[in-house]
Amino acid sequence: MTRSLNVNMTAVRKLIAVLAVLFVAGSAENEPSQTPLFSRADATKIVAEAYRIVNPGGIERLEKVRIGGIDQWVLIRGTDRRNPVLIYIHGGRVTSRSR
Repeated sequence: MTRSLNVNMTAVRKLIAVLAVLFVAGSAENEPSQTPLFSRADATKIVAEAYRIVNPGGIERLEKVRIGGIDQWVLIRGTDRRNPVLIYIHGGRVTSRSR
């Protein structure tokens, strides 16, 4: 029950965030002379709050790691920090050889 309620609340928060962003964009297009109710910074905060991991066992981290001698940013998000982190690294461009 708690998990389904948690998923439903997350979906509701995401919907509210999207509606707020659309409201800001729509009000700016329709009536440029009026000040919108939300600024871009406000909308950014709303969206960030909607995507925040609220599960006590969850994880949300942004880390810089060195992979193959190049610094990369890795975003790790999940509702259970006991799950493993899987990183898929594409090998680059594939070319075919003429025979």
